[in-house]
Amino acid sequence: MPFVNMSSDQEQEWFADGLTEELLNALVRTPDLLVAARTSSFKFKGSTEDVPTIAAALGVAHVLEGSVRRSRDRLRVTAQLIRAHDGFHLWSQTYDRNPDDVIAIQEDVAVEIARALETAMDPEALELMVSAGTSSVPAYEAYLEALAYGARSLESGDDQLGLQRKSALERAVEADPNFAAAYSELANFWYTQRNVSSIGSMLTDHSSAERRERFDWAISKAIETEQDPVRRLIYRGFEAEADLRISEGLRLTNEYLASRPNDFDAIRGKLQALMYLGRWDDARQIARQLAQVGAEDAGSVQDTISSLVFAGDLAGAAEQSRQAIERYPNNALVTYQAHRAFLWNGNVDEARALHTGIQTSQLPFINKQFAALRQTCAEGETEKAIQMVEKLEREYPPELTMDLWLIYHLLSQPKKADALLMPLHDADELFELSRHLVYPYFDVSTFPKLMAILEQQGIDRPPPIEIPFACKVPVS
Repeated sequence: MPFVNMSSDQEQEWFADGLTEELLNALVRTPDLLVAARTSSFKFKGSTEDVPTIAAALGVAHVLEGSVRRSRDRLRVTAQLIRAHDGFHLWSQTYDRNPDDVIAIQEDVAVEIARALETAMDPEALELMVSAGTSSVPAYEAYLEALAYGARSLESGDDQLGLQRKSALERAVEADPNFAAAYSELANFWYTQRNVSSIGSMLTDHSSAERRERFDWAISKAIETEQDPVRRLIYRGFEAEADLRISEGLRLTNEYLASRPNDFDAIRGKLQALMYLGRWDDARQIARQLAQVGAEDAGSVQDTISSLVFAGDLAGAAEQSRQAIERYPNNALVTYQAHRAFLWNGNVDEARALHTGIQTSQLPFINKQFAALRQTCAEGETEKAIQMVEKLEREYPPELTMDLWLIYHLLSQPKKADALLMPLHDADELFELSRHLVYPYFDVSTFPKLMAILEQQGIDRPPPIEIPFACKVPVS
C-alpha cells in the first residue's frame, strides 16, 4: 500500500510516494517473492477499505502499509506487514530518526519484509539485492522524487511530467556519480526520447545524435557503477537492444529473468524484443505470461493489450481490455490501448464508449487525434477522416513524421506513409526507424539498411498486414 504522508507540508507527498515505489522495486527483485505492482497498489491510495478487502482485490496474501512524517530535522516512518486472512502483524517497526537515515530505513524495511516472508535467499545476497544503491541522501531523495513523477505520469498520461522526472534524476547522479539505478532511469528517459513510437518522446529539442549520446552515456554509467552482477545483465541487454543487437539483448534479458523471474519490467523488455524480431507466436505467449505476472501493474497491462493486438490475438486483447477497464477505469493510457484493441477486434460500440474519456484526458494532443481517427474510420466515415487528416497535415509540425506515418496507414496509404520514413533510412538513423518494427503493418523490406541488420542476426520477419478497420482512401 502507498505510505501515507503525515507531514504537515503536503508538498512532501512525493517523498511518501517515492519511498513506496522504491520499496516495491526492491522487493520485486527478490526471486521467490511475488509482489503486486506499483500501479495496482497506488489505486488504493487514501482508501478506507480494510486489509482483507484490499488484499483480495490485489490477489496477495500479505499487505505492507505505513506512514511517513518528515520535517527539516526529523523523519518518522512506521511500517507494518499484515497477514491478510486474519489481520496478524507479522512484523512492524517505527523508525524515529534523522532525515539522513532514510536510506538505512528503506533497506532495513525491505530486508525485514523479505525475512518475515521466509525468503530462501542468503542474508548477504538479500541485502545486496534490496540495497538502495547509494549512500548519498540528496541523491536518494532526488531519485525518490523521480520515481514519484514517473508513477503520476503513468496514471494521468501527462507526458510533460517526464521533464520533471529527468531533472530529478540529473540531480541524483550529480549528488552521487556512482548511483547505478538513477543512471538506468535516466537512460530510460533518453531511450523514450529516441523512440519515436512512444508516448512521451520528443520532449526535448535535442538532435537525434544528441539524444543517442545522452542515452549511451547514461546506460554505460549504469553498467559501470552497478554492484549487483545480475542487475548488470538487464542494463547490458538494454544497451544491446538500443544498439540494434536485438538477439543479443534478448539473450541477456533471458539470463536476467532466469534469476529474477517475476520482474515484470524485464518481461516487458523481453516482449518488446520479440515484437521487434517479428516472433509473433512467442510474443503472444510472453504477453499472456505478462498478463499473469503483471496483472496488477497498469504499465504491464498496457503492454499486454498492445502486444496481443499486434501479435494477432485480437479476442485475447479485447478480453484483457475489458478486465483492464474494470480494474483501472481512470487510467488514460489503459483506456487508450483498450480503445485500439476493441477496434482491431471489431468491437466498435465498446470502443465508442471509451472515446469521450480519451478526449477529456491529459493524453498528448496527437494521441487524442489517433483515437478520433481510428474511431471515425471504424464507423465508416471516410470523408470525415480525410478532412481530419487534411487539417492535421496543414497544422501539425512536419518534423514529427512518425505521427503522420501512423495516420497514413489508417487511410490505407502505406507507400505514402513509408516515404515519410525514408529520410531516417537515408540518414542512417536506424534506431529511430527500427522502433516501427513493433507494428505488424511495417514493411521492413522497404528499408534495405534495416533489413540487412536483421538478416545479419538471422531475423526473418513475416510480411506486413493491414489495419482491419482502416479507411480505404486511394492515393491521389
